[in-house]
Amino acid sequence: MSRRDKILKYTGLIGILLGFPLAFVLIFSNMDHNFDSLPYFGDQTVVQQSNGSADTLRYKVPPYSFINQDGSVLKSEDLSGKVYLATFFSTNSPFLPKISKRLLNVNFRYRDEPDIALVCFSLDPEHDTPEVLAKYTKDLRVDQSKFYFFTSDSIDMIGFAREAFLIDDPLNSSVFWLVDTRNQLRGKYDGNKEEEMQRAIEDIALLKKELDLERVANKE
Repeated sequence: MSRRDKILKYTGLIGILLGFPLAFVLIFSNMDHNFDSLPYFGDQTVVQQSNGSADTLRYKVPPYSFINQDGSVLKSEDLSGKVYLATFFSTNSPFLPKISKRLLNVNFRYRDEPDIALVCFSLDPEHDTPEVLAKYTKDLRVDQSKFYFFTSDSIDMIGFAREAFLIDDPLNSSVFWLVDTRNQLRGKYDGNKEEEMQRAIEDIALLKKELDLERVANKE
């Protein structure tokens, strides 16, 4: 066999060996995700308007207003235009190290994306004063413009978690919700499972792509 034939033979073998893993990834990743879009959560109701047009009504997180870790009052509308991952916990929770790790993993992946945020709600507002939350977020060394930790002295956060984010048992749950720029729920993840949080990171990328395409379309 000539030198040229040997090179072609080994090149072909290498291509086959590399091709199998790539094909595997493409096939099985597409089983979990549609890379063109991310489904909406819950039922979608189509309402016919009097002018003949149709609107699709999807579940939206109702408006809210809470105190942030810096002591300022922020409203849900202040997050308009951002994709964010939301969860509920308290800084005196025994599960705080695990939750913090999950948040830091997402933050590390999207630390340079101003449109991606993390939103946390304290389940123990009496303990989690703005001062306590400020120390917690400072210790995490996260960008304060991308990380929001809300507390309240007047609203039942457990009731809010149930009604606004559909979490049945907030005190015994580690649910993370992915919320789009219109405050619509787009993904639900179990924070106890590493693979679930990896899926959340991938789904954020899908919403980021969706947001980018929308902005391009608006400029045309």
